[in-house]
Order: sequence, then C-alpha cells, then structure tokens
Amino acid sequence: MTLVHLKALFVIFVLAGGMFLLCSRFYIQRGMSPQTYWTRAAGWLGITFAAFISSSFWIFAFLLFLILFLLKLRDKQTIALYAFLAFCIPPYSAPLPGLGAINYLLDLNYLRVLNLVLLLPLCVSVLINNRNQRLTGWIRLVDLWVLGYIVLRITLLSTSGLPLTVTVREGIGMFLDVIIPYYAVTRGLTSRNDVREVMGALVLGWMVVAPIVVFENLKGWLLYPDLILTLDLKTFRHVHLTRGDSLRAAGPGGHPLVMGLFMMVALCFIVSMGLRASKALHAFLIMVVCAGLWAPLSRGPWLGAAVGLFAYLLISRDGVARLAKLSGLGLLVLPLVLISPLGPKIVDHLPFIGTLDAETVVFRQELLKASIEVIRQNPWLGTFTYETNHAFTHLMQGDGFIDFVNTYVIIALSTGLFGLVLYVGVFLLVLFATFQAWARNRKRDVELDGMGRSIFAASIGMMIFVATCSPIVGVITLKILVAGLALTYSRLKPVTAKVPARPSPSPRMAPPPQWRHA
Repeated sequence: MTLVHLKALFVIFVLAGGMFLLCSRFYIQRGMSPQTYWTRAAGWLGITFAAFISSSFWIFAFLLFLILFLLKLRDKQTIALYAFLAFCIPPYSAPLPGLGAINYLLDLNYLRVLNLVLLLPLCVSVLINNRNQRLTGWIRLVDLWVLGYIVLRITLLSTSGLPLTVTVREGIGMFLDVIIPYYAVTRGLTSRNDVREVMGALVLGWMVVAPIVVFENLKGWLLYPDLILTLDLKTFRHVHLTRGDSLRAAGPGGHPLVMGLFMMVALCFIVSMGLRASKALHAFLIMVVCAGLWAPLSRGPWLGAAVGLFAYLLISRDGVARLAKLSGLGLLVLPLVLISPLGPKIVDHLPFIGTLDAETVVFRQELLKASIEVIRQNPWLGTFTYETNHAFTHLMQGDGFIDFVNTYVIIALSTGLFGLVLYVGVFLLVLFATFQAWARNRKRDVELDGMGRSIFAASIGMMIFVATCSPIVGVITLKILVAGLALTYSRLKPVTAKVPARPSPSPRMAPPPQWRHA
C-alpha cells in the first residue's frame, strides 16, 4: 500500500465521516433508529477500509463476506441495507478461474458478491415462506416482460454461432445481475415503510459520496482507481476523463456517467423526503446532492434530472403555478449567472448549447445513423456480431474499440426490435403502474403523493439517461431497485387519519403542526 493510497483512504474517511455526522439528525428525525443508522455507517466505512487494505480481490471478497454476515445479524432490513451498500465501492471485476480448456467461468465483482450474500438467501426465504403471496397485476405483467427479454436474449445468443461458454456466462450473469435482485426487490418489499427505508438508504449512500466526487473534481484527483492495482485487477481498464480543463469525477461509481446517474436519482428522491425533518437541513442536503450531480460533468444525468424534476413539479398540486414561479426565478437569476466569471464556463458545459466536447455529439449522431443501417439488415431479432459490421468501421477508436453509448441501440442491434420492445416495455409498465397508484393516492395521503412523484421522476430520468450510455455495471442494479420500488408503491394503500373534533379556540393553544412536502 503506497502513501498515495493511504491519503486517498484518509480523504474518503474524513469526507464520508463528516457527512454521516451531518446526515444523522436528518435520518433519525425521519424515524430511523440511531442503532440502525450507525450500524450501516460502520458497515460502509468497514467495506471501504477492507477494499483499500486488501492485496487481492479474493481477500477483499472474504473480508466483505465477514462484514456482511455481521451486518445481517444487526440489521434485519436486508433490502435497505443492500441499497445503502450497493454503490460504496466501484464494481471492478476479477475473473473466476475455470478448469481445463475453460480459462475462466465468469467475472465476479462487488455487486455480485452482495447479491449472493444478501439477496440470494432472501430470495430463498421468500420463495419458501410466501408461496401464497398475492401479487398485483402490474408485478405479474412486468414479470412476463422481464422473463421474455431474458429468454429471448439467451436463445438468440445460443444460436448466434458464438462459443457455448459465452452463452453460459451470459446466463449465469443474468441470474446474478437480474433475476436475483429483481425477485428479491419485487417480493421482499411489501410495505410503505419498506419503500421509505430503501429510498432513504439509496439517498444516504449517495449523499455520503457527494463531497467525495466534489473533491475529485476540484482537486483533479480520482480516489478509487488505485484499487485496480491493489486488488490486482489486471483485466480492468480505467480512463481518466476530462471536460475542458476539469476532471470528471467518478467516485465509487467507477465512471462519471454512472456517478451522475446515482446523483440524478438521489435528487429525484430527496426532494420528497422533507416530512418530519428540519426544513433548513433538508434544503442543505438537496444542495449537497446538486453539487454531487455537477461534479461528474455528465450531461446525460443533467438532462435526466431536469426532465425528471420538471415531471415531479408538473404533476404536483398547483404544478403549473410552481413551474411558472420557478421559470420566473430562473429568468431573474440567469442574467446574473451569465455575467459572473463562471458564466461562460457553465454555458460551455451545458448539453445542446455547450461547446466543450462537441465532437461527442457528432459521434453519437454518426453512431445512431450507422446503427439504424445495421438494424435494417436484421430488424426483428438482431445479431450479436453487430460490432464486426463494416458500417461501424469509421467509428473505431485507436485500439479498435467502439463505444456504443446508447443502451437502446445496443439492445436493438443484439436482439432486434422484439428485444427493444420488451426492454422498453418494462420501463413503460413501471411508469404506468407508478402514475396510476399516484393518481389514486395523491389527494388522500401526503407521503404517498411525494413518494409517487419521486419514483415517477426518477423513472423518466433513467429512461433518458440510458440513451446516453452503454449498460455499465451498476446501472442495471439501480434500474432494478427503482423498478422494485415502483411496483411495491403501486400496491400501497393510503392511510386515512381520523380528524378529531376541533376544540374551541384558546389563546394558549399552540398552532397545529404543518406537514410539508416538496
């Protein structure tokens, strides 16, 4: 372990520890017990410490197993614990050695270890104990679309002419990355408190990281890539990305786009978490998340956050009036921003109108044009050998690599329009389920109103985001968590509080508490 490595660990501990202290009051006010809060904080710090002191991935995996085992003894909310810990370490992977002619069986990473240790036992428990669990029509419908996409993908891959080991690894990967978390989240979450806990756990995990990514951006120093060397991950390539003269922070997301996605969802969630908490502290934490969203300098998450928050406000009570006020405020602030020293720099970073990295926009346009040409050759079922098509030759980078920065395009190329319909259909079903439940509950339950708008906003933002990146590890996990929250939310019922008879006015009587929500 080098001195630079120790400095990185020290910076992470100082910044994360400070945020844990700052956020403790907010979460305890929202109803989390101090024991649960500090147990999870200790687990986050312990896992980070284990990753930095381990000399190989397998030593880290062993220490991770011990830490998770101890945490499970003290924290019975398994999915909330999983959501909190899922993104505290970059999902760097190591090959699991094979036997004989098989070089390796599959890649094992941090998220897959979490899925096996935390979620797989939960899946088994739910399967045994809740065989007669009644599921809503939305969950059953989404089940069919998810299963249909998996079966289609594996079937097409097995008939593509690629080696059998490729199909086997893809099948195991689907089981570890999709089936286990999807089943655990859609069956393990059953109540309003479950949804509240998981949303809060996700936001806390990202708020802790927000000052870390801001530090990376301002200091020009990525704190996590050294783990590639210390964990002996020789197969992983990490690139330091810049935009203009600024380093794009990656944090534990492993990539600026992924880190931006995390902060985008955190922003969509935290705006509705003001119930039972200090208004000033809530506003400050929203600004912390906004700073974390800025630091990766990723335009896709910015666009997703803008559209998601627009939807969040539009469907709120007096939504049009709120948007009008916000637009007026923006028109007043915009000239001040433009004439400030930071004005030109901010404008240059914005999507569509910014001048920095304009070539990436041209690349995306050329990629889409070439992809449409290739899709027309195999429109219905696609082909898994699309990368070798001559239409992509001019898009190759120096090492012969093509960055397909659009998940929808990748799905259409590999599984055709059938696969694309199944993939997009899952998103749309989740949106419809959330909106229907929100429309039913919005006037009857303040908390469900805020929850529904947040989940709806995050889902829309993610639909926009996946058009700007490839299916990077970590993104799939987050999509499943948000889908699980949405499907669980769709079956929640409002709590109708009995209104007591109003007493006669008294000068000594304190005014009733005012519930507020974003």
